[in-house]
Amino acid sequence: MADDNLKQFAEQMGEEHFINANECIFDISYGNEPQERWFKPIQASFKWAMFGRPIVAQRKDGFYAVLDGRHRIVAVRNLFGTDTTFKALVLTGLTQEDEAWMFSHLDIDRRSVPAAETFRSAVIAKERYAIDIEEVMTSERIEIIGVTGQLSAATNASEGRVQKTQAIGTLKVIYNREGKLGLRKTIQILKEAWLDEHGAFDRFPLVAVNAFLTKHRGAKIPTLIKALKDHNPGQLKTSSDGIKANVNISGVGNNVARFGLFILTQWYNGKTRGAGRLSTEL
Repeated sequence: MADDNLKQFAEQMGEEHFINANECIFDISYGNEPQERWFKPIQASFKWAMFGRPIVAQRKDGFYAVLDGRHRIVAVRNLFGTDTTFKALVLTGLTQEDEAWMFSHLDIDRRSVPAAETFRSAVIAKERYAIDIEEVMTSERIEIIGVTGQLSAATNASEGRVQKTQAIGTLKVIYNREGKLGLRKTIQILKEAWLDEHGAFDRFPLVAVNAFLTKHRGAKIPTLIKALKDHNPGQLKTSSDGIKANVNISGVGNNVARFGLFILTQWYNGKTRGAGRLSTEL
């Protein structure tokens, strides 16, 4: 469901007008193109009684940027033609940043909005978490798939490679827990150890390294990096699967962070002796 307060705001501030389907635009700077897997089912069982009122922002050129109802509008275009008119809630005076913010929070009929689309709209809306995450990833030359595609091989010419991630939800979790500096530290460790490794910035390595840093704040980072270099992201996942099947390890639960923490602590201890070894107790 949508944010009820935001929906109420749109109803209070917007005016109901009939608009034409061919006057509607979908701004792909903060939202993806409408997806067939969503508008085809709407077409197949279409009823005007269920259409509701899309929420749009009127722009200076007279067109309407659709903030909510993209798939319904596409279904209407396909079924009845582009000259079809319908009622919509029309907002005026919005900047593109305003549109992006509202788009990211109005999910009335956008089922399972892609994480990249939500994050991209948050960047345009200048939400602090999104700006900080994008700054960290851009400065570290890590492309967020579907968001920071402008990080080309030319941009990364100094390093000669482009690293990528699509673990947007994980980046946000780390940022919310450890802040911008904590996220950057996690990214930098993975870069130092696994810059050329496939999957280095997938969900599991990100979660595992961050869990290790949170649990063992006094650990020596160079030692952790050496331990990582002796392995690869695939081995981290394989070792996790092994833990799940090991009935002798109790209390771990089905938790990615705890699996990763246990594995990395073992790897780290393999590089240390005596008092420098860390507890593997979870």
